[in-house]
Amino acid sequence: MLKRIRPLEKRNSDEGSAVIEFVLMATPLFIPALLFFLSMQRIAINELQMENLARQSLRAFVTANSLSEGHQRVQFVLDKFSEVDSGNGGNRGKFTYNISCGGQRCLTPGSTVKIDLYRTLETYADDKNLRKAVASASGTVDKWRQ
Repeated sequence: MLKRIRPLEKRNSDEGSAVIEFVLMATPLFIPALLFFLSMQRIAINELQMENLARQSLRAFVTANSLSEGHQRVQFVLDKFSEVDSGNGGNRGKFTYNISCGGQRCLTPGSTVKIDLYRTLETYADDKNLRKAVASASGTVDKWRQ
């Protein structure tokens, strides 16, 4: 016995509309979230770079033979970082720093030295909206230095 073939059922024209509605509704929500997470990533990267730069600057200072040489070394480290950062499309913000020695002479063996490093950073939202990044590092001058 032969089976009778039924004609194809009429397709519903609303089948693809759920996907289109999802895309149209979700896209305006995803774009601000994506911008927010990109901004947070940029801030986190800048903070990590500042902390590392503060440690490197402190190390350059405490290994110097004199205070003036220490400040020159710190400035050299900051200038080199600025060159590399500006070549990578970085913020090009100027650094300032403060070195404190806790009432002791800075480069005497065993003394504790602290550096506070400051830099103004531009944000994604507005070039006039500046954010100040701060990093600190402290360390001791080698007790066995001559």
